[in-house]
Amino acid sequence: MSFVGFSVEQKQATATAIERMLSVWVNQEIKQTDFNITVTPLGNVSQLDDLSFHMNNARLTNYYLPPPYGCYSLMTAVSFQIADSPDLMNPTIVVSSLSKYPQVLQLSVVQNLSFGDQLLLVNGQSFSDYYEANKQTFGGANRYAGYRNALKSLSFLSTSLYPLPTADEVQLTMLSQQGNTYNLSLPWIAMSNPKCLAEASGIQSFRSEPRTPSQGHPTFTQFAKAFDLLPPVSLTKTVEPTLSWAIFDPQNTSLGIIRISGFTSKGSISDYIQVLSSLLQRELKRTRSLVFDVRDNAGGDIELANSITMLFTETYDPELFRARVTPFNDNVFAIGLAGPVWQSVYQASQGQNYTTPIPFSALPLLDRKYLKQVGVFTNANCFSACDIFAASMQDTANATIVGEDYQTAGGGANVVYYNQFLSGSSDFPKLPFATQMPQYGPEMRVAWRQVLRSGPRKGQLLENKGVQSELLVRPTISDIVNGSNSQWPRIAAYLQQKAVSRGIDDISFDISPKTQSVPLGSPIIVNVTCSKIALVSAMYPNQTIIATYKIPTTTKTFPVAFTAFSSVGVYEFQMAGYDVNGNKVLVTTQTVEITPSTSGYFSLGGPFHWNFDLTSAGVGLYNINSDPSNGWQSNGQQLQIGDGQEYAANVNSSLSLYFNPAPLGRVAIRVQGMYDTMDGLDFFHFGFQDQLGTNPILTSKDPITGKTLDGVSGFNVIDGTYFITPSGKFELYFGFTSLASPSGQGVVITSLDLVSIPIVPTRTVKSIDMPTTTVGDTSPSRTSLPAVTPQPTFTPPRKTCLFFKFICY
Repeated sequence: MSFVGFSVEQKQATATAIERMLSVWVNQEIKQTDFNITVTPLGNVSQLDDLSFHMNNARLTNYYLPPPYGCYSLMTAVSFQIADSPDLMNPTIVVSSLSKYPQVLQLSVVQNLSFGDQLLLVNGQSFSDYYEANKQTFGGANRYAGYRNALKSLSFLSTSLYPLPTADEVQLTMLSQQGNTYNLSLPWIAMSNPKCLAEASGIQSFRSEPRTPSQGHPTFTQFAKAFDLLPPVSLTKTVEPTLSWAIFDPQNTSLGIIRISGFTSKGSISDYIQVLSSLLQRELKRTRSLVFDVRDNAGGDIELANSITMLFTETYDPELFRARVTPFNDNVFAIGLAGPVWQSVYQASQGQNYTTPIPFSALPLLDRKYLKQVGVFTNANCFSACDIFAASMQDTANATIVGEDYQTAGGGANVVYYNQFLSGSSDFPKLPFATQMPQYGPEMRVAWRQVLRSGPRKGQLLENKGVQSELLVRPTISDIVNGSNSQWPRIAAYLQQKAVSRGIDDISFDISPKTQSVPLGSPIIVNVTCSKIALVSAMYPNQTIIATYKIPTTTKTFPVAFTAFSSVGVYEFQMAGYDVNGNKVLVTTQTVEITPSTSGYFSLGGPFHWNFDLTSAGVGLYNINSDPSNGWQSNGQQLQIGDGQEYAANVNSSLSLYFNPAPLGRVAIRVQGMYDTMDGLDFFHFGFQDQLGTNPILTSKDPITGKTLDGVSGFNVIDGTYFITPSGKFELYFGFTSLASPSGQGVVITSLDLVSIPIVPTRTVKSIDMPTTTVGDTSPSRTSLPAVTPQPTFTPPRKTCLFFKFICY
């Protein structure tokens, strides 16, 4: 097997890069304390052959071996599982599945093998001795993580992370379920990554090592997961690929199961949270308890993991992070690679060994969605963000940790990649061949920001220790052999016992509606549905009490009415529920749009010309979670977004004019102005709403789906007349939404006139000189403007010279 040829100079440059990277390694101290690991420089690398050089790098960091050597994976035909047994240090290991690849099975002699057969020896050693002899290679921050790595090494190895096995076969001694001992030789089968090999093919300098992977066996490409190691449960998929769910309900256990295979989302974190929140409030709402299955979850997005925790607590206390203060970290933080908050904290921590611990990032607080007992089902393959999720759920959400191992993997840190991240600093030049091989070239990573736990374990490190299980639940040999499942019933019974002891076995608290519109001076009315709730309070966001209501023990559903806001606008208020002991169990955030009183509505008894007075009684201005100065403004001569020169990011602003019924039934609207926005991302919305719903006037088409969108984007002049037939009182709205990439002037409205005209039923209603008006389309209210679909297009309007005196109907 060959490597890309490193010259002596390139080896020395790599060794220097490793030394600098190790200076920012945040776990040096704890690794020294727990494992007596010391960081020693490579020294004179010119005397090292390629294999020794790269393996030494892998010993010091999480180093990815370069191509072509690192382009292979090795597999045997058998996968193993740790079965339930009293001896944790000498686990019972049995055959759990065979490879899904026919090629692998054809090259392996497994006819005498049966599910449930027990592993006695690996290459003549007991499994625990095999682990001890190879633990420097397999790694693992604790013994349980090391066991899981060693177990996986009998089925699968990647040459980008591990050296080739010294032999082409692994020798196993097995014990059948009938009590017979037999020997088994499993050949290693090589699988190539053709993209990796193709990227390396342009590099002409190679050096050869004496052997190739699994000599004498064919090489083929891995396309799918080779083994299915999770116990059977029928899961329902969601739109998020890593999120699925089930309800386990024999004997009325009603255990909700949420499987998270990785903390990644196909879109934004808020999209993922919305999907999960919907599950909790709908499909899993009636469950008696809930468990997250995060076994074999290798981590992912820390912000996503932390956001999920918020859905299960009223007292969210985030885990904290810290970094080492070192000369080579100085420049990384100084140029802002970690963001301005971390930059400031790092500068304030000069002279210390570590930065002052702070949350990983500032996240918007989320409402709690589930009140009953929650568990997290882990094993020692739960790494990184999975570790952090389990710790956060235990520390701040009172979750029960159930495990197939006594600890999670103990990878409690945010890792940093050299080429992808640190090379943005001048102290960290890119590694050799990183430019020629950007995807599969040499790369390495270390732990950069370390986790400190919160809550009752405040200040404790997560690294190495992981999250300890309160209940150990491993599959039985019968589960593995027969495809049964004894784990879920045991978990359901334990969580239900915990729920009863805490008095939350059938607690509930629901508030509706989530959003509503209320005329100025009228009461806000919400409907409360609850169980085991003794007191309900309405509060302003600053926790000031608006009103408090004592709940009779026999009451399940009742309305709550109160008056809270004295001016037109969009407001948030909170509804808090307290149990019989006075503990706050849930706070929900509601949104109310206070609209003008009907006495202030404009009249269309004659032609109406608006003078852009935002203080008129018939005008409502609503800025939803955005700075009002960036929303709709008036200078007395025109209506504009922000300063009218360049709009800001993250704007969600709506302005409405409220009208009494049109005397003649029909309304002609004359509007002039322009819009200039990032095409397909930032939108101008214009339409009307009556008792029948929301009706966009300016619409566009999604070029991919053909779906009609509420709003337009890009650049164009607004100069046209529209006809609408509202049902009774109505409001005319102007909306604007922008994302994080503003580009343009925004929206400017220079003229707005309305007049009531008779209805002529024999004529087709059309808009003049602008895109066709869409009437009757049901869209969300302005308190939740519709999500933007990328890159919509629409037919540009034609220039018009029509005025009201020329209108024909």
